[in-house]
Amino acid sequence: MTVQRNLWKEVKVYLWVMVPYALFMNILIQGGCILQGWAFLGINFLGTAMYLFLVYMLFVDVAARIRNRYQKVSDLFQRVIILLPVNYAINVLAIYGIYFYIRVPMVFFANPSPAWKDTPSFLHA
Repeated sequence: MTVQRNLWKEVKVYLWVMVPYALFMNILIQGGCILQGWAFLGINFLGTAMYLFLVYMLFVDVAARIRNRYQKVSDLFQRVIILLPVNYAINVLAIYGIYFYIRVPMVFFANPSPAWKDTPSFLHA
């Protein structure tokens, strides 16, 4: 029973935090290409939301494993010392992953705006 209740809490947090974040990331990364139509926006939004859900669950899993390994209250700073660099690394990899995930289909399906030429070359697929 606890697992189902905790899972529902995670889903609620995801819906309130990550869904707007996924929309913001799509707008930020794709710029004017996102305005090509509702189908293009919907497909990219759903893909980004699923990707961010997997990343979010990875964050939750890592935090739970660290909490289970260091259970004492006195281990709080040890958990923080471990979790901060791990969360930074996961976050950096997730953002690079989302740029790769979004940029590859954009080359084939989007009509890039003139601002596309100003993006760094490592972002081009």
